Amino acid sequence: MNGIYAASDMHIMSINKYKDIYTNKLVNIIIAQHVGLKIPDTIITNDIPHLYGFLEKHCEIMMKPILLNKFIGYDDILDIAGKCSIATAKVGKKEITDYIIDNNITKFLPTMFQSYVDKKYEIRSFFLNNCFYSMAIFSQSNEKTRFDFRNYDHVKPNRTIPYKLPEDIEEKLREFMKQINMNSGSFDIIVTPNLEYIFLRSIL
Repeated sequence: MNGIYAASDMHIMSINKYKDIYTNKLVNIIIAQHVGLKIPDTIITNDIPHLYGFLEKHCEIMMKPILLNKFIGYDDILDIAGKCSIATAKVGKKEITDYIIDNNITKFLPTMFQSYVDKKYEIRSFFLNNCFYSMAIFSQSNEKTRFDFRNYDHVKPNRTIPYKLPEDIEEKLREFMKQINMNSGSFDIIVTPNLEYIFLRSIL
């Protein structure tokens, strides 16, 4: 494995060294779709008419920053994103329209928008040595974590249990890792009420 050294080599063990990480989350979601994983309908835009067209198609959407940027303007911060640069927020046409009108917004920073997909539970899966170590996260039962389990509730943590992904999903994820030439990483996947597996993101 790249970046792994024996103790006798007097090196610190590392996986996916920073200098070896050339992946991009926008490219990765395209690769995920290419290897056969299902993804939410996705756009990257900073154009208001384009965003409205997407809202007309899906009604409710998820808003995700591309990097550590904000959604609207350079000084304006979209309140519905929780004023957090790494927030994932569920938004609708009313929230978007109200903010744009109230703040006289004409352009905003490029942002990822995805169709909202209802989920039964989430899966965080860690990949190492060609094996998967997965956990089902029952985030739907907690309003704080309903749309993103990373909004951790430390008072009432989500229930989690070990989980075995279907073989075909694991094979597609292995091919994904092969395509991006990485030896370890984590995946966030949601399972829909009709048991479809939807790839959301990779964490490398």
